[in-house]
Amino acid sequence: MVYNTLIVGLGNIGMGYDLNQDGVSCVHSHSRAISLHPCFRLSAAVEIDIEKREAFRKFYSAPAYATLSEAFLNHKIDVAIIATSTQVHCDVVRDILRLTKPKVILCEKPLGSSAHESREITALCKERGVLLYVNYIRCSEPGAVEVGHRISSNKIVAPVNGFAYYAKGLIHNGSHFFNLVQLWLGEMKAFRVIKKGATVDKLEANPNVSVEFEKGNIVFLSTNSSVNASNKIELVAQNGRLLYANSGYQISWHPKSNSTNQIDNRSCEPKSEQINSELNRYQWNVVDQLALALNNQSAHLCDGDQALITFEALSLIVSVEE
Repeated sequence: MVYNTLIVGLGNIGMGYDLNQDGVSCVHSHSRAISLHPCFRLSAAVEIDIEKREAFRKFYSAPAYATLSEAFLNHKIDVAIIATSTQVHCDVVRDILRLTKPKVILCEKPLGSSAHESREITALCKERGVLLYVNYIRCSEPGAVEVGHRISSNKIVAPVNGFAYYAKGLIHNGSHFFNLVQLWLGEMKAFRVIKKGATVDKLEANPNVSVEFEKGNIVFLSTNSSVNASNKIELVAQNGRLLYANSGYQISWHPKSNSTNQIDNRSCEPKSEQINSELNRYQWNVVDQLALALNNQSAHLCDGDQALITFEALSLIVSVEE
């Protein structure tokens, strides 16, 4: 079956990130991923900016509308992808479910602009019987999935401790890495804010925070350097060290030496291993897993409930006063 898909919002993640990139090796936008995948049809888009609508029509040879009403009047949609600003996610979900009932909604992260909105979005989709997933891309990336498998199978031995470095706000950008650590180490059990950090608004801040998860403890540190340089995770397990660097484009495992020879220890150190990352096709990975989910197969995706757990945990951290 081929699923008719509507993209709401044609900004960077909706269309712009890879508009001028190679169409096979670089898949960073929803438009590119849907247009390439055989299980989906890029039926239409909704965008208020007329220039972006024209660019979409020209590049993808598909219609673009100014309103949801126009789109649903002309198309029967199975998959609705919400790639608008976070502030209007909840409004868009309300409007979609008022006008139609898609099989699935894929929403950009974070789910809503508040915990209340995030809970409303998940509740509305459940009430209407619509599957809800949130675009935490690393949940679907094979390298990150492999790390999670190694931890769950005890090939990487817990407890695991380490650091996660993020920039541009804990909820909006840091949530990618918090959600990923939850995937690897389980739910947050406790936390301690080390430093509040610069506050963006009442719902966003840049704290340094120590978080206890089910399988270890991670310190999240806010940095001021470039995003790719900042976005990394360092894990120290009982049997080695994992580096998730350059936003996840580079993943390496460094096993612990079992040598007791202190003089010649260097020569006995086992070789590090590069774990293959497919982050350059991150949106393809998500869409590929979405196709599995729509066919009732096991899929590596972040569903609405999991995204809500992430949002509520981060909201608790951000709300703490120094």
